[in-house]
Amino acid sequence: MNREEQFERRVAGLLGEASAQIRVVKAGERLKLGLPRRGEGLARTFSLYQPQTAKAVALKWGLRQACSLGGRFVFPKMQGVVEKSCPDWIADPNSVGILFGNPSHKSLRAAVCYQGKGGWEVAKLIEDSGSGQLENERAALEAAAARGVAVPRVEGFERLEGCVLLRMEFLESEGVDIDVEEMIPLASKMLSEKKMLVSEWKPWTDLTVFFEPSVARDLGQLEVSSALSHGDFAKWNVRKSKDGFFLIDWEYGSDKSLSGLDLV
Repeated sequence: MNREEQFERRVAGLLGEASAQIRVVKAGERLKLGLPRRGEGLARTFSLYQPQTAKAVALKWGLRQACSLGGRFVFPKMQGVVEKSCPDWIADPNSVGILFGNPSHKSLRAAVCYQGKGGWEVAKLIEDSGSGQLENERAALEAAAARGVAVPRVEGFERLEGCVLLRMEFLESEGVDIDVEEMIPLASKMLSEKKMLVSEWKPWTDLTVFFEPSVARDLGQLEVSSALSHGDFAKWNVRKSKDGFFLIDWEYGSDKSLSGLDLV
């Protein structure tokens, strides 16, 4: 059993009976979709996957069409299904859908959407080697919400055997192409009048190797404007809802970053 199969079984074990109806299909390089039984969950599962190439967009469209015609059942069932109750944060086992993987990340991960007790939610799971990213995302989401930036509400955070779990509100979004200029007001909300030393910026430690020690020390003592930073401020991480734009995927976010860094 390879690493990906082990992770899939671990996710199935966590979901318990909710994984029994899930059908898994390859959706791209290192990507799989776990398709749920319930139609409403199916639409949300597809919304988790935002392909960046024409080939991937075409594949996603084809899969959606196949599923709309009942083709979901031709795909194999999820591996490692166990006969136990699903977690108490899942209200409807038939609503659960999954996006496995991300080609740009080393740590194995999954995003799970489901009907929770208070509405639709999405949970991120990452194997232990990437636990710091989810811890960082939780802190960044809470900092962003405190500044009035539209982000998903954090519903819970857990350390599990072999992985960590971050649960968030599932915000409905419209399938529209976002213009880069529309993103600027979002970035402006993350600015601040607070000050910080350059040495307090987390990446600074890695950058000091490019300077003479005395120069690095002097630069580190410079006082600059501090700001909230997303860290991957690209249009595929900006969604539009009926209430306006909101930002997702804050794994590289920081509440103590250089002002305007997201606009570079």
